[in-house]
Amino acid sequence: MSVLAFDPFCTPERAATIDAELTTVDDILRRADFITVHVPKTKETAKHDRGEQLKLTKKGVRFVNVARGGIINEADLARP
Repeated sequence: MSVLAFDPFCTPERAATIDAELTTVDDILRRADFITVHVPKTKETAKHDRGEQLKLTKKGVRFVNVARGGIINEADLARP
């Protein structure tokens, strides 16, 4: 199993200690089978229009929001 991560505060050295590959959100969306979300709800993270960005995902990708409601627009996830 590979772990992809996007964290603007994590150094490449720290990511290496936990066997994670730092990459971009778009790259994660294209490559991941499972995507987990771990962010606080802020003006920057709350329900932005990511409909186009979500089209990058593989068919059958699974999202797990372990943050809180309001981070991912569920209507965008439900679109084919």
